[in-house]
Amino acid sequence: MPPELVRDDVTMKVDGDALDIFFPMDTKRYLLSRLAVRLDRQGKQRYQLYIGQSVEPGPLSSWHWDATVMGSIWVIPVEDEPDYRALFTERAAFCGRTVDIEVEPAKKKLFGKRGG
Repeated sequence: MPPELVRDDVTMKVDGDALDIFFPMDTKRYLLSRLAVRLDRQGKQRYQLYIGQSVEPGPLSSWHWDATVMGSIWVIPVEDEPDYRALFTERAAFCGRTVDIEVEPAKKKLFGKRGG
């Protein structure tokens, strides 16, 4: 049975050398050899998860996300992050790719106290 992760209305399933992501109205397929993943902290209760396919080889997961990566973005709850991390770490090891998984800290608020 291939690795699979099901959360709410999204299912991720490894099929041979690809990761299939099933959304309610769409399906995406990414080659594991070019899979790129990034997590950005969005406050205390959620992460923004980026999954795409990179044209440049490199670590499977990292802060680095640029115009060469095309993919999907969605929000996941903080409590689901370890499950996503485990899936991607396992797949990277299976494919012989490095993993550089760090979560970008939440962005600082742009507006401070008024007055002075």
